[in-house]
Amino acid sequence: MKAGLAVHEIKQLALPQALGPLLIPQFQVCHVVENTTLYRQGDSCTGLYFVLSGLLSLSVQSANGAHSSINSLGVGSWFGDLGVHDGLPQAHTCLCLETARVAFLPAKNIQLLLQQEHDFAVFMTKIMARRLRTCFNQVATSRLTSLPQQLALQLVSLAVKNSAGVAEVKLSQQNLADLLGVSRFKVQRELKPFIASGWILSRYGTIEILEPNKLLQFADSQDFIYQTSDSCS
Repeated sequence: MKAGLAVHEIKQLALPQALGPLLIPQFQVCHVVENTTLYRQGDSCTGLYFVLSGLLSLSVQSANGAHSSINSLGVGSWFGDLGVHDGLPQAHTCLCLETARVAFLPAKNIQLLLQQEHDFAVFMTKIMARRLRTCFNQVATSRLTSLPQQLALQLVSLAVKNSAGVAEVKLSQQNLADLLGVSRFKVQRELKPFIASGWILSRYGTIEILEPNKLLQFADSQDFIYQTSDSCS
């Protein structure tokens, strides 16, 4: 974690102008390889992370070993710092799904900044409020929309343009299933109508998003009668 931030990465952080000169030198950057665990549930909190590129996921494990993904973290996501504020261990495991660059602000720096810089405290409060609002929205989505609609939203939200300008999701169907808390079979089943409609193109480990607006319209529809290829839930 010794690399510094590139100019375009500094812009991604969207730091308040007054804080930029103070914070930028304190950030470190790490390169996280696909399928690498950044930290595990129960580990001590080491600081605040920001996703510059790539994709990560958060998951939890129960005492009996049951495992569930609870969130995906794409470009622009802040995470990992709750333990700095409440002194508790990490509440989840962070796994890299797609090779990523992650900016990191150490916990000791955060604690000092919170004590000395009012603007930084306001900045952190806004980050936490935004994450809490996102959490509420995710709970509402899971309660009020069908699995196909949730899948459509997930595909659009995870899509990133490649070097050719094509929006794609570089995840396996199993990864998508884990994020949605369902079986791979259900995800495979619900993707078929999207493929047949020409909204997406599925290849091994990658899904191209051909019609993002169609997916969003479908996800927002209240009266759309959706027929799956299998009536079993």
